[in-house]
Amino acid sequence: MDIYICYNAISYSIAHALARRGLSLIIYDDVRLITKPTRHALQMGFSAKAYRLLNLLIRFRSVGVVYLPHHIHPPPVLQAAAAARAVHYLDDGLDTLRDSPRNFNLDNYAPDSTLYTFFEYRRLGAWLEGRKVSRVASFRDYPDFELMRTKLINVRGATVVIESAGLSRVDLGRLGPDAIIFGHPNPQKNHPHRAARVLTEKFNVERSLCAEPARRVFVGESIALVYLLYFNPFPQTEIHVYLDDAGNLSALTPLIAAHSNVKLMNGADARCAPCC
Repeated sequence: MDIYICYNAISYSIAHALARRGLSLIIYDDVRLITKPTRHALQMGFSAKAYRLLNLLIRFRSVGVVYLPHHIHPPPVLQAAAAARAVHYLDDGLDTLRDSPRNFNLDNYAPDSTLYTFFEYRRLGAWLEGRKVSRVASFRDYPDFELMRTKLINVRGATVVIESAGLSRVDLGRLGPDAIIFGHPNPQKNHPHRAARVLTEKFNVERSLCAEPARRVFVGESIALVYLLYFNPFPQTEIHVYLDDAGNLSALTPLIAAHSNVKLMNGADARCAPCC
């Protein structure tokens, strides 16, 4: 039995496309994700029951191919990967676009492994040059699998902040009291000086920004940025991009340059507080 490990909507959307090919087990974060039926896959949330099933598959030598989003996992998943006929990888976020990934140990990346990603991606991170890549799913659809972010909010004419790495340089106090701030569920990525109006992760960032034109968007290193760069639904929306390590995301450079409404804030620009 093939096994897919999914921690977020990105890896799940890839797994859902692949799992149609044969009998498989998808283990996913049932707090964060909405699942969709697939005829050939058993789908289970991360739990003691799921780990017991993994142990049984290992014991009876029934582990087929294991699909991982990266190299950081609890012991039962690592044990299943060690027992697998082969290990392949699911796109899990920005590492696919980084020149040097953060969550992979490339010494443990087998030369015959394949990374599965999205049809739309044109340029990938430098670390994937010479490695096998297969595009199997649409990037446009991944927000539909977000269980905790199902609601939309009207952003028409608003200033929008998407909490993410890089935005600590933005003075939120100068954005005005009506700024809409999409909070990040990871406290390590929260802005050090959050304004009063912080939305929870219950609101779907990508779908909200594609439904109505915001006036301005401030965004750092996040998959929401990639979504806006690829689909750029409203050219009149100013998108200010703050990256802590722009050099490691060179795959985004041509996308940023292709849009006149997108500006990469660096140097003196990055240190300047935005005006209302």
